[in-house]
Amino acid sequence: MGKTVLPSCLEKRKLLYSSHLSAEALRHYGDIFFEHGMLEDSLDFYEKSGTTAGIKRIEEAARKEGDAWLLERVSKAKGENIPREQWDELGENALRKKKYLYALFAFRKSGNQQRLSALRETTSGVKSQRETFTQPKR
Repeated sequence: MGKTVLPSCLEKRKLLYSSHLSAEALRHYGDIFFEHGMLEDSLDFYEKSGTTAGIKRIEEAARKEGDAWLLERVSKAKGENIPREQWDELGENALRKKKYLYALFAFRKSGNQQRLSALRETTSGVKSQRETFTQPKR
C-alpha cells in the first residue's frame, strides 16, 4: 500500500469549496487528515460534510490533548456550548502537558475560579517569551 499524500493548503481550499465533492468524499478527507494528526484540517472537512461522528472524534481528541482553541472550534461547529465538566477535563489535561494558556482558557470557560487561582499561583514566576527574548546587539 502506498503512502498517503496530503493535499497542499491550496488543494485543500479547492476541495473544501468545490461543489462537486460528495459528503462522503469530504468525510474521507477528514479521516485522512485525522489519521495524520492534523485535527484543525480534519475538522474543516467534517464540518463541511456534516459528519457528526467525525466532529465528536475531534472533540474527544481536543479534550485529551488539552487543546482549548480546537474545542472552541468544535463548539462552534456543533452549534452547542461545551459543558463545564468537559472544559475542566480539558484544563486538567492541558496542565499536565504544561499548556498553561489552554488551561487558563479552559478554566475561564468552565468558571472554575479555584483552578484559575491555583494556575495563576503556579505560573506567577514563569517568564513570558517577550521577557526572555534578547534583542540582538547592533
